Formats: sequence, structure tokens, C-alpha cells
Amino acid sequence: MSIVARYIEKKGAKVELKEKGGKIFIKYTGKSAWAISPENSDSDNAISGMMEFLEYLCLSDGDLKDFVQFYNKRIGYTIYGEGMGCAFQDDISTPLTFCPTIINYDGETVKMHVHIRYPIKTKFEELMAKIENTLSAYSIETEIERHSKSHYVSKHSFLVSNLMNIYREETGDYNSKAITMAGGTYARTLKNAVAFGPLFPNEKQVAHEVNEYLCIDSIIRATKIYARAIYELAR
Repeated sequence: MSIVARYIEKKGAKVELKEKGGKIFIKYTGKSAWAISPENSDSDNAISGMMEFLEYLCLSDGDLKDFVQFYNKRIGYTIYGEGMGCAFQDDISTPLTFCPTIINYDGETVKMHVHIRYPIKTKFEELMAKIENTLSAYSIETEIERHSKSHYVSKHSFLVSNLMNIYREETGDYNSKAITMAGGTYARTLKNAVAFGPLFPNEKQVAHEVNEYLCIDSIIRATKIYARAIYELAR
């Protein structure tokens, strides 16, 4: 049995090998997940799958092998930054998520893009210090491509408390609570603004997915809530 066949049998992974022009091309087919909810049970990070497979191949000694071993030891299939020393969390937001999204190797240098969503109470400087401390042992450098500061409006504020009261009175749902999420929305363009709806309890989250949709009944229901919210906040 070939190495690939044994790996597939062991892991059930979607790995393909093709020969072209005297070179071997390896393909790992994963399944994407929204960056703000990588814990999706159906997701399968293709980078992590490929890295695991490459180590299984027993690569020759060198920088590539060292990086593959680093990845599998410090990142692997984890999503909360545990191995990177940055598994921050607080009492008002979701835990930090650390998600590799793109990786390139040109024969000399490996470059990896990572999306990090961190808790509201975490200081960005402290977060980067933790990551760089971990990476220093592997001689890996970091570069910040883009950084957006957290946006937070307390659930006890006039805005949020009023929006929640309107939602409850219009729907009869007194169980749902105001929440925070790791995703960035239009709300961050204003100091005192929040994302409000339109997903109702028990509806499937399909934002940014293929063929995303909203039910017509939900759109009508949300419109009524928005109309009342505009009226109540403006008067």
C-alpha cells in the first residue's frame, strides 16, 4: 500500500497526487468555514490537512521540514491559539481565534496569512508580544498586514437596551440576549452603533456562504422591528 493510500485509510483525508512534467503535485481538499466561527464542525482547514500530510511523508531535513513540524506542533487543527501562547478570552466576548487562511512556498521562503480575532479586553500589543515570543524560538518573523480595533457598545447602554426591548416586545422572545461576535460589521463606522439582526433564533447562519439567503417571512418580520426601532430611537 502506498504512503498516500495508508494516510487516507488512517485519516480519511482527501489527498490526491498527480505527476506532471516530472513533478509531483499534491492536492488536499478541505472545507472552508467563516473566519469568525472556525469551530464549525463541518469545516476542514486544507492548510492543516496538507501540513499533517507533508510531515507524514518524512521530508528531507531543511527549512521546509522545520516549518511543517512547527505548524503541526504549534497550530495543527487548533483554532484558539493554544499552541501560540495567545489563547485569550474574557467575560464579554468570544474567545480568540487563530486561523491560517493562505500559505505560499516559493522554494526558499514560506509566507502564511493568519486571521486573528481577539477578545475586546485583550490589548493588541500584549497579543503580538505573546505570538512573537513563541515564534522567536523558530526564527519566524511577523508582519501586520491589517489591524482593526475592537468595537464595543455595552448591553446596558441606552441604544442596546432599547433595541432589545423593542425586539422582545415585537417577537415575544424574552430568552435571547444581546451578544458580541468576532465579525466586523458596518457598526464600527460610528462610535455608538451596533449590528441589529436580521437572523432570528433557530435560523441557519448562511452569511457569506454559497447561495446565502433570508426567508421572506423573516425579512418582513425584521422590517417591522427596524421601523419601530427607528421611530422609538428618533423621538
